[in-house]
Amino acid sequence: MNIEYITASDPYSGYVKAGKAYMKFLRSMGHVVQTSFQHHIPDCRFLHVAAYGHPLELLDLDVPTAYLYAWEYPDLPPLFKLYASNFKRVVTFSQLQVDVYKQATGKNNIDLLPNPPLIEPTEFKKRMADQFTFLAVNRWDCRKDFEILARAFADEFKPSEPVRMLLKISHGNINDVMKRIGEYLGRSNMNVIMYNYSEPEMNELYRSADVYVSTTHCEGWGYGFQDALLNGVPCIYPKSPYIVRTFFNESNSIGVSCATVPVKHWDVAPYFDGMNSVWSQTDYEDLRSKLRHAYEYYPFRLPVRPAKPYYDDQETLVPTLNRIVTELTNG
Repeated sequence: MNIEYITASDPYSGYVKAGKAYMKFLRSMGHVVQTSFQHHIPDCRFLHVAAYGHPLELLDLDVPTAYLYAWEYPDLPPLFKLYASNFKRVVTFSQLQVDVYKQATGKNNIDLLPNPPLIEPTEFKKRMADQFTFLAVNRWDCRKDFEILARAFADEFKPSEPVRMLLKISHGNINDVMKRIGEYLGRSNMNVIMYNYSEPEMNELYRSADVYVSTTHCEGWGYGFQDALLNGVPCIYPKSPYIVRTFFNESNSIGVSCATVPVKHWDVAPYFDGMNSVWSQTDYEDLRSKLRHAYEYYPFRLPVRPAKPYYDDQETLVPTLNRIVTELTNG
């Protein structure tokens, strides 16, 4: 089978890594898998890009296409609904999104596709160093809520304590970053990294940390959580009902309380209906407490691993991919 696989061009969003993993699986099943713009018409296509992120005029819509998207959220964004209607199949990683899509569109042309391992699980875990390190990795937008994380860390830890926070930020402007969180950077052991790292460098960055932490309001597939756990690093994560739960258990994570609140940030208008949508607001006091708890007690069992459902999902990946390819090519 000749398959065209189009993935995002942004190596810092996680989509490129996941795209490579899916292409590897498809090739292991005996398919010929090419990236975009082949010299001949493929039998089918997987389009794996950020939400509505690929110009439709560049696609031959006569090729049967499965559109992969990752969005762990209780609403189906209006623009996504319009974009997804162009394709024969829609594929997601979340049972929540299967249910949301069916309810919002009245269609059943959606599949649940297990997520492949982005990297092989490793036994690596650094020994306790002189300086304890928290790490946050994400793009700079209001959904990721770096502000509450920076505020909680700066308020909880004195500069004299041997603990630091590294913020690895992509898609941001340094002036905007300093305007929003500069106050907290100026009174704590917190550093911002805005350089573009290679995949091996990102793995080393994860392994340099003691705990990965996120305060995201809502999330696509949890690539940051996944990379951290597969690099042997435990997580502090928001206990939102919409955050991916595949990865977490008591041995590898600490959950932080959240409250569901209306979306107030109007700069997310392209993605949400600001009058109707909700997201999860991390509890500031609980976040401060959990940061301190992770630093003082480090209550994780080593080696750190994703939860069992992560590995169970992988067992169904090949038959699910085979079924989707068959459905696409058989009309």
